[in-house]
Amino acid sequence: MNVSTCAVLPVGVTPRYTNPTMTGRVLPTGKCTIGFDPGHDTAEEHIYLTGQDRADVKEYLALGDPLGALKIETVARAAPYLDNTPYFEQTASRAPKGREGITRKGRDSVKSGGLILESYHDRSQLSFLTVTVPPLSGESNENLNRQWGKVCHRFLVSLNRALKPHGYDGRFVYVSEVQEKRWKATGDVYLHLHIVFVNRHRGSKVWILDIPALRSMWLSAMAPDAPEVMECPWVQVKAEEVKKSVRNYLAKYLSKGSQLTKEVIDADKAEELPGHWWGQGRRVKRRVDQHTAKLPAEACDLLWAMALEGAGEEVTWCYPIMVTMADGEEKHVGWSIQLSDDFAKEMLSLYAELPPKW
Repeated sequence: MNVSTCAVLPVGVTPRYTNPTMTGRVLPTGKCTIGFDPGHDTAEEHIYLTGQDRADVKEYLALGDPLGALKIETVARAAPYLDNTPYFEQTASRAPKGREGITRKGRDSVKSGGLILESYHDRSQLSFLTVTVPPLSGESNENLNRQWGKVCHRFLVSLNRALKPHGYDGRFVYVSEVQEKRWKATGDVYLHLHIVFVNRHRGSKVWILDIPALRSMWLSAMAPDAPEVMECPWVQVKAEEVKKSVRNYLAKYLSKGSQLTKEVIDADKAEELPGHWWGQGRRVKRRVDQHTAKLPAEACDLLWAMALEGAGEEVTWCYPIMVTMADGEEKHVGWSIQLSDDFAKEMLSLYAELPPKW
């Protein structure tokens, strides 16, 4: 008996569909998402996105709508909505990007990028960099916040340009953050940037880019949108060697922010939040894609059966992905699973086209 056939609906409910097709993927971090396709035609059936966690719905949609419950051209527009109103009645009230802080997909991508950096480089080669905004007048700071995406882009372009002669361009992961202490003290939104990047040749004790060089790049990136930064006597730029897991370095920033973001929105300062909270260099993104395994149906069936059994030697944790259909029926359409390190390596070696070292 096909395991996934039994697992489509809650226990005690008879499956209506046969010969289901499974689809899924495993990220470099060992996080796995699998979904179910019952193979029926429901092009006119629409999902009411009523899940408790928006990320659950997004993970379902990221699988390509395996239930076929959404029209293809509307999948991207449907993702933000969680109440009982169909997507086609809510497009006008869609929330701007970034209002909920970093998404689950973003957290997964940052962790995967961090893992790639420390897999291909010695930790001693990596710098953990934090750049902050100096005290500014209210108008300058607000304008800088609204242009934060451009500020980060200018800085990363300069960083890439400086590292390219050494062969290390495009090898970074970054996360933006609201500085909580300054928010609590002043009620002003001050953003700062955390970046992990390759900044040292293997075996060398000398950084390619030192603090003065990085500070100059950061000031130049901010100046077009806040000229008064050039008059500030001091701008904090802190860089340190990565001595522990890159994922651990970044994880504390990934777990923060949702409550603080809500406070900023409640204070009517939502426009000062970034539209995008994280990013990867081109080379890191390419490696993440190469180290992500697309799973065949038989592997998905196996993982579904393991998820039903719960955590064990190969599965660290798992939870079901549920969606509610237009008729009110709740469907179990997939699983989010964290594989053990050894089992994840086994799955990736089987199903991912792993590239050679840089």
